[in-house]
Amino acid sequence: MKISYIFYEKDYFKSLSILWNETLNNKSIETSYSLIKWFAFKNAGYLFIAIDESNNKVVGSRGAWNWSFLFKQKKINAIQFGLTAVSEKCRRKGIFSSLNTKFINTIDKKKIDFIYNVSLQNAKKGYEKLGWKYFDSMKRITKVSLFSLFFNKKNDFKITNKIDDEIIRIFNKINKNRKTYTSKLLPNHDITFLLKRLSHKNDYKLLYNENIIIIYKVKKNYNLNNVFIGEVYHDYIDDRLLKRAFNQLHKNEKSIFINTYITKSHPNNTLYKKCKFRMLKKEYLSLGVKLLNDNLNFNEVKNNIVLSYLDLDTF
Repeated sequence: MKISYIFYEKDYFKSLSILWNETLNNKSIETSYSLIKWFAFKNAGYLFIAIDESNNKVVGSRGAWNWSFLFKQKKINAIQFGLTAVSEKCRRKGIFSSLNTKFINTIDKKKIDFIYNVSLQNAKKGYEKLGWKYFDSMKRITKVSLFSLFFNKKNDFKITNKIDDEIIRIFNKINKNRKTYTSKLLPNHDITFLLKRLSHKNDYKLLYNENIIIIYKVKKNYNLNNVFIGEVYHDYIDDRLLKRAFNQLHKNEKSIFINTYITKSHPNNTLYKKCKFRMLKKEYLSLGVKLLNDNLNFNEVKNNIVLSYLDLDTF
């Protein structure tokens, strides 16, 4: 079997969609199109594919999108890996390794400081052979309420499913007033990031008022509404505001559980505890890192990286 590796071209849309449908939890044609459009037209990152030259079919894919961080008052450029797929018929033929190594060899490594991703156990072993190091940092925390209908008789929050001018105004105001944590490896969440990050999605919502924005999704599980928070933007000061917002979120979505994933170093971590978020299970996502910049070291990244659920391709 002869395999060639190229960046995505539109002639391979149907073949790539079939691969994703086979390997990535039955992604629909609509989802495939929105993801490809995101990579190709929104300048979000790169889509690298493996082609079986005998039939011109896509047998593997590597998604990689650009992420910007701030650390010690310097800009840090990262790439997040996702959309890893290899056809079941073509596994154990080195395609997974080649997708990653050939992709890394094609980018300008001088402009990328590190790569990160979260991995299932099988993929984790493959990445470790390629130089990735893993640590349990992304913890899942949950807030439980059995009495959500009785909370917040006064409701000064709104809900929307699009980023309009009002959201942009509030977001920019909050971002300007937020505390900065210069010792942390902080993702650079500005309005450009937010618009690009959510441009291919249509299943998110925003609960907000003048002082807070919560980006979240609702997933059905055993006929119950489970809320999953991507990120909360506020000034990191008023935990009472946070409590009211979460109570209103419970009430509006008729949910018992509000869930999120964050790193231990996230500035919201302490405030989530005050709002009674707990680890119901000792459950972590394994965060993998491959350093490309010799001026960074693994322990610096491990101890200081700040990530929320919104920073993962799975949100």
